[in-house]
Amino acid sequence: MGCLMKVMISVIFFLSGVSALIFETLWFRKIGLVLGNSVWASSIVIAGFMAGLALGNTLTIRYGQRLKRPILVFAGLELVIGATGFIAVVLTPLLPELMVPLFRAIFDLPWGLNLIRLLLAFMILLLPTTAMGMTLPILVKALCYRERSFGRVLGSLYGWNTLGAVAGAVLGETIFIGLLGLLGTAILAFALNAFNALIVFAIAQKFSPMKTRRSIADVSNPQKLRPVAIPKRLLMAAFLSGGILLAFEVVGLRFLQLFVVGTSLTFALILAVILAGIGLGGLVSSWWFRHKPNAYDFVVQVALTGALALVIAYFSLPTLLNHFPLQYTANPKTIITLSLAFFFPISFVSGILFTLIGSTIKEELGDETLSAGYLTLANTLGALSGAIVAGFVLLPLLGMEMSFFLLAAMYGVVALLLVPSTAKPKRFKGNFSNFSTFSLSALYLLSLFLFPVGLMKDFYLRYPVRRYTQRDTKIIRIHEGLTETIIVLEEHFLGKPLFYRLVTNGYSMAGTSWRDRRYMKLFVYLPVALKPEPRDALLIGYGTGSTAEALSNLKSLKEIHIVDVSKDIFDTSKFINPFRESPPLDDSRVKIQIEDGRFFLQTSARHFDIITGEPPPPKGTGVVNLYTQEYFQLIYDRLREGGICSYWLPVNQLQVSDTKAIIKAFCNVFEDCTMWNGSGFDWILLGTRNDTTSSNEALFASQWNRASSLSELRTLGIELPEQLGALFLAGSDDLLKMTEDTKPVTDNHPLRLSPELLPKDASGKEYFSIMDAAEAKTRFKKSDFIKQHWPQAFIAKTLEYFDYQGIINARYANTDDFSDLHKVLTNSQLHTLAIWLLKSDADELRNVKDAVKRGYSNETTNYILGVEAMADRNFDQAEHYFRLVREKNPSIDYLRIYALCMGGKTEEATELAASLNLAQKDRSAASTLKWLRRTFDLKLNP
Repeated sequence: MGCLMKVMISVIFFLSGVSALIFETLWFRKIGLVLGNSVWASSIVIAGFMAGLALGNTLTIRYGQRLKRPILVFAGLELVIGATGFIAVVLTPLLPELMVPLFRAIFDLPWGLNLIRLLLAFMILLLPTTAMGMTLPILVKALCYRERSFGRVLGSLYGWNTLGAVAGAVLGETIFIGLLGLLGTAILAFALNAFNALIVFAIAQKFSPMKTRRSIADVSNPQKLRPVAIPKRLLMAAFLSGGILLAFEVVGLRFLQLFVVGTSLTFALILAVILAGIGLGGLVSSWWFRHKPNAYDFVVQVALTGALALVIAYFSLPTLLNHFPLQYTANPKTIITLSLAFFFPISFVSGILFTLIGSTIKEELGDETLSAGYLTLANTLGALSGAIVAGFVLLPLLGMEMSFFLLAAMYGVVALLLVPSTAKPKRFKGNFSNFSTFSLSALYLLSLFLFPVGLMKDFYLRYPVRRYTQRDTKIIRIHEGLTETIIVLEEHFLGKPLFYRLVTNGYSMAGTSWRDRRYMKLFVYLPVALKPEPRDALLIGYGTGSTAEALSNLKSLKEIHIVDVSKDIFDTSKFINPFRESPPLDDSRVKIQIEDGRFFLQTSARHFDIITGEPPPPKGTGVVNLYTQEYFQLIYDRLREGGICSYWLPVNQLQVSDTKAIIKAFCNVFEDCTMWNGSGFDWILLGTRNDTTSSNEALFASQWNRASSLSELRTLGIELPEQLGALFLAGSDDLLKMTEDTKPVTDNHPLRLSPELLPKDASGKEYFSIMDAAEAKTRFKKSDFIKQHWPQAFIAKTLEYFDYQGIINARYANTDDFSDLHKVLTNSQLHTLAIWLLKSDADELRNVKDAVKRGYSNETTNYILGVEAMADRNFDQAEHYFRLVREKNPSIDYLRIYALCMGGKTEEATELAASLNLAQKDRSAASTLKWLRRTFDLKLNP
């Protein structure tokens, strides 16, 4: 075969790999929208995909030898892949309408539901994946007719096709989907397949028709015309090597998420590195066969090298991690660097091993088509088994560390299977008498003996939580489950738990601090103010249970449905927040559903008065499906007439363009959409289904008249019903104007939610401008939503509290102003805000009082008791406690002066102020003293 022809075939198969990976990405996205993104649904889609590939491999084994013009068959397969792959993308979104009646009938039978999902995934992907599974063996047959070196052809084709998949993974995620959407990207992938087919049809005349049943090489050797025994040991080695690699990929992806954010771009980059390793391994093996035709002699050594590469990668990664800043990152350079260090060596070895095993099988079978077919079938089935076993057995039963150990050990089993039987003539020299084999075997056993057991517990699991340890922090639970690695942190203060933090896959998913509880419970407090007697509610995403707790405190609710993809999250709840008198999951009204939230909405026939969503962070893989316009439409459809939806909008994790795209999607569905301030940059979107009612004053304020909610409302700084309205940020007209030039996040355009984790404007300038209390106050006054739904008596009362909300907002801008405290203490009866301004909170105060009961006292307890006294307007008591702190903290004198002034003791305040050492005062202290002199007319010498 000429050099130009080889290049053309390589380019064609490279483009075939690009198209295949793009289609795979699109199918997984589209089917995820229909079948959900739960661990079962995702595994079922993988199973359907792999089953199709295996069927294609099987067909080549059965019929491949009969093909006279395999190059033309390959061209036809490219057309089939393109056409049926595109059809699968187009038709998949239509399935819910057809399947919902069946899904509803078996929704409470998980095994039946998952069986239907498997059948659907298999049917959707059957034709394109079957065709994909046939391409490599068919093209190997075509080229081996011209190029006698099976190993060289196999390695080259496998390498270029896999490198094409690298390009497809990266370009699809970074360019095509964002630019063209899912449908446009599917058209592009189809065009690539069609282009390939046209080129192959054009060059097919260069390939002469073949004789059938056996290759030319076989015809020249009558011995090979007899039926050949299937090399079961070699096929088992191919099966295990495929299983090990996919299992390592599954476990490794979970492992690497301890250090990097699991966005769709993260997974694309990691997958690209894995595929690059495999592809380059294939090309290296092709080069190896060119220079050493019996390269398969070293197949045992290569298998053992895989084990060494795995152990070394696991052992050495801490050295690399210690060179990175201690942060949870989505930086592509960091992701690629870590992936190269951890995934690339094993992937590279696997690419070589695949080709060498294939060549060894060819030496046994003698037929190129059979060899390639059996190789790919065994490897594909192994990959399918490895992915399922890793996800459902290894991770939950053994954990990541022992899974890595087992996978390394399994490479030894592969090596044993590849050692030739002594009963047969030795076709290669890769046996244990070989010095290199003996040496690598010794190193393999040594690596298993020295495997760093305990490194996971002592370093890897502690590494991601170090960035969350601000106080006395204790890890109280580590659980490696089906869907995530869960770490529960207990923050201590004065020897008692202060709050809890739920860390999943290295990310702080939720917490029980007052800042977290404030916005999580506002998901309930806001809707209930407008719909005071809801009958049933749906919560999508459980987290630490704060939102569920707020729902369970509503006596009017008859049923509370909670949907989450993770059973482990529910199981972990018993370790979180022992201060709850009645955990929400113990409430008989609570109905738990372990399912994808979107799939639940699609299949449920129920309607709800309140639907609220606290999903994972929107940039997480697959989570964008819970932020698209179509998803919000599903929520709207499941609301009763007059029902209310509240939804989390974490703008601190979003670019401004992301925020606007989500708002646009929400407001395109909910015409009366409004936006509210939850806690800092955790905002809330609110919308109703045609609610035209007005809340009266008594019902609106009923939450503040119930003991079950009043205490927590005060703790969270919503002490009065008037303060609720001051959380208003924008009405529907404001939001429409804000997003007039923005396109919504949709199922077809998921990358309108960008992959960047942190806002480009780290200062949050644009977000602070939206939070500006004066501007929000103006928008509140003119809002049609407020005029319609807010009790008239509360509208006027609310206006003055925007000033205090502005003070709360200023805390997040890190601005300190002594005058804010004075305004709160003199112009309002607010208690919690005064405590916050003095840098404490009700949770700390709870622990302080407990410590005092135990007879414990120090400067911390005295300071916080002084803070409480100040908030109570008991200024004499406050000054007393602050005086006890002075020895350890002389700067407390400024608070003492203020307390004395507020208590009417200006003479004592003047004496104390005069005694301060002006030389030691910094600029801030001097400014504070100046303010005190001016405000209280203290007679001090300048």
